[in-house]
Amino acid sequence: VRLRKDEELLEDLLQGLKERIKKFVETEEYYSYIKELFLKMVDELEDGKYRLEVLEKDELWWRDILHQGTWNKKFQLDTLKSFRLGGFLLSDSKESFQVDYTLLGILEDHRYDIGKLLHHTLRGEALE
Repeated sequence: VRLRKDEELLEDLLQGLKERIKKFVETEEYYSYIKELFLKMVDELEDGKYRLEVLEKDELWWRDILHQGTWNKKFQLDTLKSFRLGGFLLSDSKESFQVDYTLLGILEDHRYDIGKLLHHTLRGEALE
């Protein structure tokens, strides 16, 4: 019973975080955040062609960012499914790899850590 209750609390917490993310993507901080993520990542990419999936509402902003770049990489912009909440997906033209920097992807990547923190907080235990 306690495990089910913990899982319900975790789902409630994650849903609350998703709602906060939906508000975050409307801020200037969001654009600064994803631009910084992208610029760090793009420097590590080999020259070539890439597919960049972004939210439809952000496409003009991304076109401007890509236009400013001085790297030898070509990017094809595609529309990201809105349930991803924001951020971007990047793959090479052969689709041999994909990097998920969507906000939903980042949240899901940290699901275990969030659950662990919640569990320890509810039990009044210190994290190790």
